[in-house]
Amino acid sequence: QKACDGNNVTSLLVHDTEIYKYKKVESILKMLKEISLSRNIPKFGISIYRPIELERLNTLDDIDLIQFPHNPFDSICLDWCIRHIPDVPLVKQVRSIFLQGLLTRDSKFIPANNEELAVELASWQAWLSLNEVNPVDYCLNFVGNDARINEIVIGVESTDQATYILKQ
Repeated sequence: QKACDGNNVTSLLVHDTEIYKYKKVESILKMLKEISLSRNIPKFGISIYRPIELERLNTLDDIDLIQFPHNPFDSICLDWCIRHIPDVPLVKQVRSIFLQGLLTRDSKFIPANNEELAVELASWQAWLSLNEVNPVDYCLNFVGNDARINEIVIGVESTDQATYILKQ
């Protein structure tokens, strides 16, 4: 209740990758929507990793917002929304626009335990270098210039990075 006083909370999101497997998922979503409304939280939504989490729901009636990863390496959720629910008036909120920082770091931070990702990130870094492209700028433009996206959640690693991003 304290957090909701003064309209500090603008949305309530369920972030459970297994929610669609629950037998009464629609009832759960309906109750959470009612809680959201009773606390004067304007938007209720679901945070997903993959479209399957939406495909398995029988209805999106109680959902105002869908949050999902979106970056130059991963646009599957936005693409799915545009193809499968183009007329459903949901706020599309993107996160992980820097692939949790991997797209902005140099090669010494490439994860060794995922060879396929390591190869892709090495190619990404080579392309950035060859074309003299700033990775933060590229990722910001990738999401910021897409009119299909309503809101962007940005994580930062430092105050310098936050200041740089906010100036763009």
